[in-house]
Amino acid sequence: MSRLRCREDAEDVLQDFALKAIHGAAHLADGAKIDAWLGVTLRNALFDRYRRDAGRRRMQEAVIVEPSAAPETDHDLETALICLTQAMERLKPEARELIRRVELQQAPLKAIAADAGLTANNVGVRAYRAREALRREMRAQCAACDNPCDLAARVLQAA
Repeated sequence: MSRLRCREDAEDVLQDFALKAIHGAAHLADGAKIDAWLGVTLRNALFDRYRRDAGRRRMQEAVIVEPSAAPETDHDLETALICLTQAMERLKPEARELIRRVELQQAPLKAIAADAGLTANNVGVRAYRAREALRREMRAQCAACDNPCDLAARVLQAA
């Protein structure tokens, strides 16, 4: 617990560790090395938590630094969400599902890879390509929009 901010964070890491241990136990080749394997699994669960927290902090800092990037009204937010949903629907089903799992559900690449029978690196490349496809769809949609929202301005500016 000394490596985390609060007891709840420590409990979350412990739960993540327990799930990883349960799922990975079937793949353990040498039972004599279980202590070392559990240690590495716990360390990785802790590092995963650090990475997730760091990503959230970067997002919060970006929102603080760039408050004008937030939609000004509920209508702007609703418009942006409709545009994003439409762009997501035009993606290939595999790319759409990958973006949902990686970005929205924040599923670890290793878990997605295990489910798909792929390597984590391959899933990372596919996630990158899926995000790029979504960016292209958003650029095309925002460029053709009759009533551009704040999101459209940012998407087109980044192009």
